[in-house]
Amino acid sequence: MTKYQEIYIYSDVPTTCHLCGSGTEIILNLSHKINRTQVHKCLSCQYEFVMQTDDEFDDYDRLIFENEDEEIEITIFE
Repeated sequence: MTKYQEIYIYSDVPTTCHLCGSGTEIILNLSHKINRTQVHKCLSCQYEFVMQTDDEFDDYDRLIFENEDEEIEITIFE
């Protein structure tokens, strides 16, 4: 079993390898699960990595995009 050390978050650009920048193929698709997880493998260097969605990030991004002409206040709690 492969242990994945890092989890990357999907964005609006096509998924590429985080080491060499080449295209990837999906080798495990769990997009029907809660975090919509996929394991990708680089077509060039064979690096495998996990991609997931982040609903909080998507909500923040959507809020900024929808209100880009308005000033909004965002509070970050730690």
